[in-house]
Amino acid sequence: MKRLMIVSGILLGCLLAEPAMAGRKAVIVLDRTGSMSAAESGLQATGNSRCKDAWLLAQVKLDAFFFANPTGAEAALVQFGTFFGGVTTVTNDMFGSDFVGQAQANAALASLDPDATGDCAGFSANSTPLADAICSARKLFPAGGLPGDRQMFFLGDGGENFSTGPCSGASNPAVVPPFDDKSFWQGKVLNHLAVDLPLPTFSVDFWEGAFPRGTGNQSGADTVSGVGPQQTFAPNDNAYFTFLAEETGGVFTRHLASNPDPVDRVPAVSTWGMLILTLLLLVGAKAYFNRRNAIQI
Repeated sequence: MKRLMIVSGILLGCLLAEPAMAGRKAVIVLDRTGSMSAAESGLQATGNSRCKDAWLLAQVKLDAFFFANPTGAEAALVQFGTFFGGVTTVTNDMFGSDFVGQAQANAALASLDPDATGDCAGFSANSTPLADAICSARKLFPAGGLPGDRQMFFLGDGGENFSTGPCSGASNPAVVPPFDDKSFWQGKVLNHLAVDLPLPTFSVDFWEGAFPRGTGNQSGADTVSGVGPQQTFAPNDNAYFTFLAEETGGVFTRHLASNPDPVDRVPAVSTWGMLILTLLLLVGAKAYFNRRNAIQI
């Protein structure tokens, strides 16, 4: 009985104690531009567009974040694409707060269901304010905190060409790190991520492949108009986002159209679920010790 009380105390203590990761915040940055739609990206090996695969994977990211941080964690959802108001914070639009709890974050993401909203832009659109989206998302975080308290998840296929804010600029032609030249948008974004320490962890899911691109030179909205010929992705997007993830302790994942790369929803474990799991562990521990004591007798 004494040992059972010790085990029970440890389990309940783990459940009730305030965990070190309490108060962590995550921002999901979701690319909703035309190049992500079925009309432009075509169907992936999954049978979905990039848009739908990114949307499904964003749900996985949210569920995993809240599962790992069951107490005090909050998330914000940012989408970008000219036909969705440029850069918008969906959670704020729906609930009046940038960061919300799990149920509200899931509801915000569900409101963007590509099957219900026309699969992102649904038609060719070369307006991609990518730099504005990342820097706007970064500004949502409060200052301070511990390493790992701020996490960013970017899901998109690159192709910055429409930003007008402080992080906008021409595209750096370099294909190797460190991409820190602040005369280009990549360097401005890198500098903005490091506004105050600790750096947010920046994880990337990058869909690689060709898509229609306008005639702009990736230096701002005033130079982009119309839909241009088929072009490949910006040559250094892959290298740049890989570098960002490595620099901040995040994870870079590349998605190819030929890779099945199935994405499924992962059910979140709620507080009640954890309580039930703890009770099952206690019942199992009691049965084990009762049986062991009976054998000893």
